[in-house]
Amino acid sequence: MYASFAGSGIRLLLPLAAAYLGGGRLARELRAGWIPFVRARIDIRRYLVTLLGRGVAVSGVGFALIGLIWWITAATIVPTLFPRAIVPEEFGPSAEAVQTAAELGGPLVVLLRGGGVIFGAGVALWLGLHAAVFAALGFVAALLIRSRVLALLFPLAVYMIQSVIAQVGSRPELSFIIGAVYPGGLQRFTLGDALAPGLILAVLVALALVIVLARSRSQPRLA
Repeated sequence: MYASFAGSGIRLLLPLAAAYLGGGRLARELRAGWIPFVRARIDIRRYLVTLLGRGVAVSGVGFALIGLIWWITAATIVPTLFPRAIVPEEFGPSAEAVQTAAELGGPLVVLLRGGGVIFGAGVALWLGLHAAVFAALGFVAALLIRSRVLALLFPLAVYMIQSVIAQVGSRPELSFIIGAVYPGGLQRFTLGDALAPGLILAVLVALALVIVLARSRSQPRLA
């Protein structure tokens, strides 16, 4: 049930919304020419770190809450209103067979062995962390790309291009569009496979942030 929620249009919404939450305000302020006034009142590096922290936090927490709402709906509301819809025996297979198949197709399903609370926290954290990474990428893009539209679309471009490359390379389980929101589907892959793309992007974004923040006091766009 949770996987059906995570298979919705949010897989495309994630990079767009996260980019806006992470870099939207910075892009607006750069376009409006407010940065010189900001520099007159506060150290620009500290200001950028504050903007980054707020955007990443709002994006991460916001998407994590979405994941929690999905899980609460799947674990409590749907079973209450439609109890027969979640009983595997009604459709033939046993509960054990369904769980085994689900674990093969979704590495986070193994968290259910620790109980519903553990699974709910795990899937919410997964979604929130990926949203935070794309929010940070949106911030970097807003700082480096002059066009506000292109800057906010850049994370979506990274998301889609990486997914296409993974699909063409016969490794669909490594694509963001498969694993960023909730890793699962017809592919059979490990938790390591699902984690790898997000971890690699997080490291690259962190390196980019270190560089741009270190140079922020002398960057022409922030003068």
